Amino acid sequence: MPTVTLIVNGASRAVDAWDPEMPLLYALRNDMGLHAAKFGCGLGQCGACMLLVDDAPARSCTVRLKDAAGRRVVTAEGLGSPERPHPVQAALIAEQAAQCGYCTNGMVMSTVALLRGTPDRRVRRRSGGSRSPSSTAPTSRRWAPAKPPRARCPRPWRTRCSTPPACACAAFPSAATS
Repeated sequence: MPTVTLIVNGASRAVDAWDPEMPLLYALRNDMGLHAAKFGCGLGQCGACMLLVDDAPARSCTVRLKDAAGRRVVTAEGLGSPERPHPVQAALIAEQAAQCGYCTNGMVMSTVALLRGTPDRRVRRRSGGSRSPSSTAPTSRRWAPAKPPRARCPRPWRTRCSTPPACACAAFPSAATS
C-alpha cells in the first residue's frame, strides 16, 4: 500500500492510501480525523469541502491525494481553536452567521484565501458587493446600507404602490384600515 506524505495544518502527516487517486477529502476525514471539510456534492461545486492548498483555495473532493503530496494543506481546524478562533471564524461567530453550519467551512476558507490575497479596501469590490457571507444571513451593522430599502407591495406581480396611502395591501397597514 503506497504512503503519501503531506503537510496538514503545519504538521507532516503520512497516509497509507489504498488508492492514491482517492479524493483528499476522504483521507482528511477518514484517516486523519479532520471533519471541518464536509462531503457535499462530490463535484467541486458547493464548497463544503473547501481548504487551502499552498494558500490557494481548493475543493478537497476534487483534489487527488497524490496531487497533494508534499504540499501545505490547511483545514479550518488549522486556522484556529475554539479558545482562539481565526479572525474570520470569530467574525462569523460574532455575527451568528453559521446557519446550519454545513457550508460554513467553505465560507470561512474562501474568505481567508480572499483576505490573504487582497488588501482590505478591495475586498468589497472583489466579493461582488456582497454584504453577507450567505444570501439568507442577516447583514451585519458594519455592512448595512446607509438607507433602508424601499417598501414593496407584496402583490404577486411585484408592482410598486404609486402612493402608499392609496394601497390597501399588507405593506401599508395604515392604508388598509382607512
